[in-house]
Amino acid sequence: MIAIGLTGGIATGKSTVGEILRRKGIEVVSADELVHQALLPGGGSYHSVVKEFGREILLPDGKINRKLLGEIVFKDDAARRRLEQLTHPVVIEAIKQRLESGARAGNKIIVVETPLLFEVGLCDLFDYIWVVSSTRERQLERICKRDRLTEEEAERRIAAQLPLEEKERKADAVIYNNNGLEALEKQVVDLLKTLE
Repeated sequence: MIAIGLTGGIATGKSTVGEILRRKGIEVVSADELVHQALLPGGGSYHSVVKEFGREILLPDGKINRKLLGEIVFKDDAARRRLEQLTHPVVIEAIKQRLESGARAGNKIIVVETPLLFEVGLCDLFDYIWVVSSTRERQLERICKRDRLTEEEAERRIAAQLPLEEKERKADAVIYNNNGLEALEKQVVDLLKTLE
């Protein structure tokens, strides 16, 4: 089985590449979805996050208000690091389990979409690392529109990650998402051909 780590900066198009890969019949594991599961009541990080950040981060139904939690941690680097310490071990274990189950199921390829692949030190889990990149302008435009953030808030979230240029240098392949879906899909298809 070939394990591919799919990463990139916030709002560069990782999820879009993930969707293209799913349409090609490839299993794609989303680290963001694993984080969401870990933060649900009964999830592996739920109680420790509530204990750390207080019951005021809870919605009336007992779920964590992820929008509020995001506002807290992206304004405070120490709070963000505490949240990462509480969620990353749970998510990393879930990624390892999904890779193992994919191998047992006989998958030829499995892709793990994870924004913080380099930051968390997950390189050794993968045979190849693909980075989705775009211009800073496109990245800012996408994040402001998608998450309804101000440019200042968007800049803070971008700054919380390793610079895109550094991710590109560390990658086995870079997928540029500046010229629309058709161009993006062609790059993905061409990369898949290199694995045949």
